[in-house]
Amino acid sequence: MTVLGHRNPKVNHLSYIGDAHIGAKSNIGAGTITCNYDGLFKHKTTVGEGAFIGTNSSRDTAR
Repeated sequence: MTVLGHRNPKVNHLSYIGDAHIGAKSNIGAGTITCNYDGLFKHKTTVGEGAFIGTNSSRDTAR
């Protein structure tokens, strides 16, 4: 389940944001993918309020 912040977060086209919490006023560039599966477990991804992630980025969940 993806939860978006209540104040204008933006997730652009061709992005996959799975099992994530996206902070308010964040901007996630086109083609961004969150990588949250380590082969055994799915982990939750959190993008903080006001964050900017550039185009075609792959974000691995910190453990």
